[in-house]
Amino acid sequence: MKSFTLDQHVPGLAVAGSSSDLLRWSWSTPALAALDQAADLLLIQRNFEKALEVCQCGLDSFGTELEENGSSACASSIRSCDVKSSFCIIGIQALAELNHWEEVLEWVLKLYVNPDKIPAKILQMCIILYGKVEEPGSMLEAVGSWLKSSVNQSSPACTVVVEMYLLHVLLPLGLYKESEEVVQATVSLTEDQQQAALRLIALRRDEQVQEEESSHVPDNNSLVQIDCSQQTCRGNSRNQSDSVNCVLLRD
Repeated sequence: MKSFTLDQHVPGLAVAGSSSDLLRWSWSTPALAALDQAADLLLIQRNFEKALEVCQCGLDSFGTELEENGSSACASSIRSCDVKSSFCIIGIQALAELNHWEEVLEWVLKLYVNPDKIPAKILQMCIILYGKVEEPGSMLEAVGSWLKSSVNQSSPACTVVVEMYLLHVLLPLGLYKESEEVVQATVSLTEDQQQAALRLIALRRDEQVQEEESSHVPDNNSLVQIDCSQQTCRGNSRNQSDSVNCVLLRD
């Protein structure tokens, strides 16, 4: 089974897995203690099964506490979301370390019910995970639903989600028309970003056409010449693609 470690690819995961910032709040809960324990099990003890178990128990405890005490138990609803997302991040990492990556999206959806309610950072982690294990199609429905939300479209994080969706899901699947539609429908992208993304899509489409053409070489005598020509074209196209990526990221 494919293995993947998220903290090698998602900046700030270890920080997000710690409750040090959360402990500055004026209230203390069993959920925060569970969050610290889960982070220690994941990052220090490397006991991934136990970390996942503690995450689930902590989430259950946190949900019960909110129901019993109401909003007065916490400084703000945003902070309660931070606790939930921190548990979720640790849980995703634990599942990935256990090579149970195929369970990640299902587990996340159990926590948030609707895909459009998934925090952008967690959605980005899922996109990267399923892209790295070469199962990008698993994210099509969830990300598609997330992008249909007007709230998400107006979020500053939407641009990053779209970028990752293109690079790790749509383009690897050869869904060029769908990629163009996503770019054109994303209101948070600037005109320069849209044009850069559309150029990238066009380049990837051309690369696929060139690869398909190179697989139908008419005779062996011209094989070397054609192959060298195709390699040159692909090399030039890839350089252009990298340049477009830099523009998209910079903007």
